[in-house]
Amino acid sequence: MATPVEASLKDEARTKADARSFQRGQEYARNGAYPRSVGLANQISLLSDELNRYRYPLAFWATIRKIAQERDLDPYLVLALIRQESIFDPRALSPASAFGLMQLLPSTAVRTAAQLGLPPPPPENLYEPELNLTLGTHYLKELLRRYPNNPAKALAAYNAGENAVARWEKQIAAEDEEEFIERIPYRETRLYVKLVLRNHRIYRRIYEAKNEKPSSD
Repeated sequence: MATPVEASLKDEARTKADARSFQRGQEYARNGAYPRSVGLANQISLLSDELNRYRYPLAFWATIRKIAQERDLDPYLVLALIRQESIFDPRALSPASAFGLMQLLPSTAVRTAAQLGLPPPPPENLYEPELNLTLGTHYLKELLRRYPNNPAKALAAYNAGENAVARWEKQIAAEDEEEFIERIPYRETRLYVKLVLRNHRIYRRIYEAKNEKPSSD
């Protein structure tokens, strides 16, 4: 068992390490390296509003807010989804070949582009934040329309596909959203839906509740 002096020294060392991590995280955030700034903020044991702004940043905010308004989407839901999909890394590429901020599959991107009257995008173009957000938010809006008043099902479809959710709707006789989430057969999707909804609650608590006007990109 540590003596009071040893405990104090450990606390002091941890405080200094946290301060260094926070400074590095601020620098990463200023340079748009959000995966690193979020990662560092998550390593710091302290809880504060300022730290939460680095854990849940308003990355690409001007573009997200503009496109979300055009789609009549909650911009904080878009942020919550992107934080889980790519941690705001526009160059993210998943093992399943999903690209960019909103982790779009090329097939989804081509279909969505056609709905918007846009040419089919080459996969490498999905690394461009504005194009990725344009297509991804349209797809998210379509899912929210398909599952009205049930964002959990829309998010589950975003993660696992609409066919999977159609199967689960037949198998899961649950009108309660929380019960539906708990009975999602895919562990990854179940956790994904919970985390995106948690992110959404936190984003709204940090920014919307205070009526703040966040700065642009």
